[in-house]
Amino acid sequence: PIALTDEQWATRRAENYGVMGRLPDGVSLEQARAELTAIVDTQRNDHADTNLKRYARVLSFTKGMADPGAGSFISVWQAAALLLLLIACANVANLLMARGAERASEYSIRLALGSSRARLFGQTLIEGLVLSMGAVLLSMPLIVAGLAVSKASIPASVLRFIPGWAFIRLDLELFAVTAALGTLAMIIFSVLPAIQATKAQVADTLRQSGRSLTPGRNRQWARSALATTQMALALALVFASALAITAAHETVNGRLGFDKNNVLVAQLNLPERNYSDADTRRRFITEVSDAMRVIPAVADVGVVSIIPAAFNNWTRRFFPEGQDIPELEARTAQFRMATPEYFAAMKIPLMRGRMFDDSDRPESTPVAILSTTLVHRYWGDEDPLGKRFRFALDGPWITVVGVSGDIVHNWFDRRGDMVYVPITQQAPYSVAFAVRTVGDPHALAGDLRRAVAAVDADQPIAALESLDKMVEERAAGFVFISRALGVVGLIALVLAVIGIYSLMAFLTTQRTQEIGVRMALGAGRWQVVRATTSRAIGITIVGTVVGSALAIGVGRAMESILYGMVTTSFVQLGALVAVLGSVALLAAYVPARRATQVDPMAALRES
Repeated sequence: PIALTDEQWATRRAENYGVMGRLPDGVSLEQARAELTAIVDTQRNDHADTNLKRYARVLSFTKGMADPGAGSFISVWQAAALLLLLIACANVANLLMARGAERASEYSIRLALGSSRARLFGQTLIEGLVLSMGAVLLSMPLIVAGLAVSKASIPASVLRFIPGWAFIRLDLELFAVTAALGTLAMIIFSVLPAIQATKAQVADTLRQSGRSLTPGRNRQWARSALATTQMALALALVFASALAITAAHETVNGRLGFDKNNVLVAQLNLPERNYSDADTRRRFITEVSDAMRVIPAVADVGVVSIIPAAFNNWTRRFFPEGQDIPELEARTAQFRMATPEYFAAMKIPLMRGRMFDDSDRPESTPVAILSTTLVHRYWGDEDPLGKRFRFALDGPWITVVGVSGDIVHNWFDRRGDMVYVPITQQAPYSVAFAVRTVGDPHALAGDLRRAVAAVDADQPIAALESLDKMVEERAAGFVFISRALGVVGLIALVLAVIGIYSLMAFLTTQRTQEIGVRMALGAGRWQVVRATTSRAIGITIVGTVVGSALAIGVGRAMESILYGMVTTSFVQLGALVAVLGSVALLAAYVPARRATQVDPMAALRES
């Protein structure tokens, strides 16, 4: 309960309250925003000394509570699924066109016997529809399994930031949409072979079936184009997956600005009933810290209001002295209250100036330590020591006494703007004890609980976890999406290779007679291999060139929407081009190598 005294109720300088309101039926968010804006305007007029520079934002519950990165990553995931669908459809279309080429003579004979082109077009579409219906039915168990795996893979601590995720299930509506999507995609990509069938020239096709050694070029360009498209899309998708997986690894194991290993974190919320006095809170923090330091396996103990990777954050508007910044245009900086030992316990370096000390008392000049990025943002290369700033246009000035290294609090906000003030001057109600240990931090969980109980037996520990586990959980949603993209990229790679192999196997089969003639005239096996894989080489070169350009575009897009976590790597792209190109050429070599083992006489008799 918020139990404030009359004096506290009358104070209008308190800022840290969140308000939720349930709207009546028929009332829109815009109406609520207009009404609250009018109330705030009235307060500014009636209480100009405290409310003149204050404004209000009204958000929906979903937007206000959801993880800021959830929407962006789900959008990337959906885009990857769409690309995968296109690759699969291109593969199917290629196979259907190959099937149509094999049936070219059949189509010509039917046209010669009086069948209409519309009838052939309709038959081809019906065949695609039948295939799509079978595919949809077979996909249903995979959808059920995929949903189960997806829901089981995301930690409960992340699920609460993705609205509606816990309620996703395979119902009639989802089944209908999925079936319609699969059927529509199949029908659309069945149009190409259908058009191919209707354009059959009876006389030319019958002559080709009797004398030609290879299929006409006009029946090969479309299949080559589809295979090239598969290569390009697959390369872009695999590259996007690699970028996401690399970024996820860096988020958990990369440069965080602090050492997450061998740190046990105890988070406590001190009740105002017992700890309304700041000196009482400071005394509790000091006594618990001292009790923890005597534990043999404890190397250091620091206290901070919010630990990195926690699921909450405090920010303040930053107004440096001498810079005229309107309140609505002021940037926010992350705000922490910390003990001087906190920096040592977390291994956050002090780059310049001094650490907090005993001279920083409630009655002395307010001081702060700023992060390197924040200092450079406002003062550039100037010496920041002695500079002043404040958190509100009418707030007290705070003097900079030190500069710390940057840290990453969460994966979607990597600016590094951070302000630390000493707990001796501002004592928080919510505290986190960072205990650096020698060995497994979980082994000290019991000792830490006893240290807290020795100071206040009625004070519970809200959360007790190792810092490396907290970092993993904070990035769990990102890691999950990255792994999902990795699976999608792997499927895309497999489909692209299957597409190349299928096309080359079909073309090689079509050229069996030609291969027999070449070998009968003295052509060597490697000459035959080069002749039969030349198209695959062209498809691979064009596909990787186009795919590289598409991949760079995808990388730039991911950089812009994923909070700067993704960095386009041309070295990584080059490696993927080499791998995908090698696998595609290998897939083309297998049917070509098999073709060289054909008996020339047997091949000549197949005409």
